[in-house]
Amino acid sequence: MTEQQWCCGCMQWLPLEAFMVQSGVAGRCRSCRAEHLRQWRAANPEYVAAYNERRRIGIRERQYVTCGARFTAGKRCAGCRRQRKLEQRRRRREGAAVGEKAPASRSPENRVGRAAV
Repeated sequence: MTEQQWCCGCMQWLPLEAFMVQSGVAGRCRSCRAEHLRQWRAANPEYVAAYNERRRIGIRERQYVTCGARFTAGKRCAGCRRQRKLEQRRRRREGAAVGEKAPASRSPENRVGRAAV
């Protein structure tokens, strides 16, 4: 027999899977909790708007560690990106020269549609 709990919202015995479990089992089932929160948000729009405004960070300016250039989200320093890519290629070439196995995505047997060399 599955364990059940009483829902204070719909006044029914429901299986535990219908309830949220965080630090304990909630008093309302998921659907009753969602409906209660929907009604509360409709009744308190000023509080919800103020809460959302405080929660939003907005556009932040950051600084690259390597070159010190400042940027905002979505914009990248082309010089740093190019330098990082060149270093990755150099490490890949050095690893292949020493005799390390190529990454799985680069190995000839994993290439689709091409004959192994």
